Amino acid sequence: MVAQPGLLIHVAHRGFPLTLVGGGGGALALWVDVPLPYVIPVVLMVALRVTVRRVRPRKATA
Repeated sequence: MVAQPGLLIHVAHRGFPLTLVGGGGGALALWVDVPLPYVIPVVLMVALRVTVRRVRPRKATA
């Protein structure tokens, strides 16, 4: 995803301990026998909150 004019992307930490979430992701990869590159996006989605909004430019008032 690439930032564009009129697109606001906000990434915030959810407050979960990253070591716990990372360990859970690693355990999930071993448990269900999934390659690690497929688990990393899932772990990031659990650990981070990504908000994408479209904003309209403000009209100039004269």
